[in-house]
Amino acid sequence: MTNNYQKDLIDEVNNCYLHSLTDEEFAIEFSRYITLEKNSKNPFLLASANGAEYIKIAFNRYFKFSTIPFKEFQEINIYWQIQLLIIQMFSHDSIKRTCICESILANENPYLLFFDWKILGNDKFKIIWFSYVKEGMHDYHESPDHSDIESYESFHKYDGVYEKCLNEEYFWDWESENYRPYFLTDTALLVSNFSEFVKYSKLSSVNVHKQSWGHWNKYDFVHKVISEYGIKYLKDGPPSFHKNKEILKKILAEFPEYYKEMKNRALKKDKDIVSTVIRANPALIDTIPKQYIDAKLLNPFRLATIAADKPETVEKIIQPFLGLVCITGRLKSFKTKKEASNKLELAGYSVSKNLTMECDYLLNETNVKSSKSLKLKNWQYSHIKEINNIEILLNKKLPKKPKLLISL
Repeated sequence: MTNNYQKDLIDEVNNCYLHSLTDEEFAIEFSRYITLEKNSKNPFLLASANGAEYIKIAFNRYFKFSTIPFKEFQEINIYWQIQLLIIQMFSHDSIKRTCICESILANENPYLLFFDWKILGNDKFKIIWFSYVKEGMHDYHESPDHSDIESYESFHKYDGVYEKCLNEEYFWDWESENYRPYFLTDTALLVSNFSEFVKYSKLSSVNVHKQSWGHWNKYDFVHKVISEYGIKYLKDGPPSFHKNKEILKKILAEFPEYYKEMKNRALKKDKDIVSTVIRANPALIDTIPKQYIDAKLLNPFRLATIAADKPETVEKIIQPFLGLVCITGRLKSFKTKKEASNKLELAGYSVSKNLTMECDYLLNETNVKSSKSLKLKNWQYSHIKEINNIEILLNKKLPKKPKLLISL
């Protein structure tokens, strides 16, 4: 009885002491408790009354914003409780600096103590974390880098912490990491929570372009990005996304206007891609270069439907493709380049405003020395034939040239 009484008395005195501390002073004591817990081999330490009291006091101090009762918080895994409390404690820069420096001076690795990557990378933990973010909790937890630790030395009582980190090799396996609850590894879980993430956070916080490349290879995620942000944000997808033909076909079947935004030029020429766009929205046929359209792959009924509204467009498409033409300088044969371009397209050519390696002919009726004509001296453009009279093209008097295959 006496021993129990003495223990209760000590616990009561200790609790009174903890309650009397400022938030920063308590954070130091809580850090010491975390250190003791991390270093202890006693599995009952966390479950002890003393340990529970530390967590309760920390919760009441740092989770004042929350309407969630402490009893509900206690139902969470106790290690997750501690990590959540650390996240919120470290939302105050002074507390973060103090705890990290005190742990370094006590020969403890702050990265192991305060940034448990196994917990911080766990999807279920992040969902719980986010539930508190909706209540007002801090939504990021950033470990310090070299410059951060070095800056702490400006507070004179922490002189030497940077050198100590170097000597103890605390930086060896650790880099600055900014943990957030919005980045999940499970795509289905991310998709089901994505709308909530967007609703309760800033666009820059969710960072679409930083989401796992694996998510971008799944249509459900991509569709969710479009529904929340719009098509323009697909540009932030990783390189593998922009090369994924099957995903792009699904997108274009529903959002054919994305064709204009596609980054991969090789896929913009792909017959399946082009056919998908035209099937989804025949009106976009005018925006697709003729050389990419294979009229044989188009449904005759669809072609007839397009012809009803745009007979000249269909007439251009059904012509055998004769090559890609670029025009430079003034014309003798037509008043405007627009008139000349229309005539060439009706004859079976496509017209490009820029001289690219895809071009077959450069129409230069006035033999002007332009930047385009000078390009022909470059071996990469040596396959392009310079023409000084449009009639040569229109009358199809050119010998058939072998097509130069260029990988773009």
